[in-house]
Amino acid sequence: MPLPDKYANEPTVELPEDKVAAWRAADDAAKRWKEHAEKLKAELIAMIGDAHAVIVDDQKVVTYRPSQKFAESRLLKEYPELTRHFLREQTTLVFDLESFLKRHGEIAEQYRVRQFRWVEE
Repeated sequence: MPLPDKYANEPTVELPEDKVAAWRAADDAAKRWKEHAEKLKAELIAMIGDAHAVIVDDQKVVTYRPSQKFAESRLLKEYPELTRHFLREQTTLVFDLESFLKRHGEIAEQYRVRQFRWVEE
């Protein structure tokens, strides 16, 4: 037996079908174009090799320079025995949202994040 829908009584609004369909079509097209762009970017990166820049018609159009950042999570995953010797404890200051909500819920509510997503059937 399925559980009752916990959102059954949430506030709703009726919108024109064509507006929603237009958004869905645009969103789908954007995803396809993003995938296409990522494939083209990967091809360009492969072609760049060890170079730091791309020139087209004697104009520098793309750079692919090394930065000061490193892929730490990959390094830790791929070399666990080596990297474990370089782990150190670190104390971090964190925001206690749960306590803040109890004392200042009306302020916190102004900062509640909402998700805009398609309801899947």
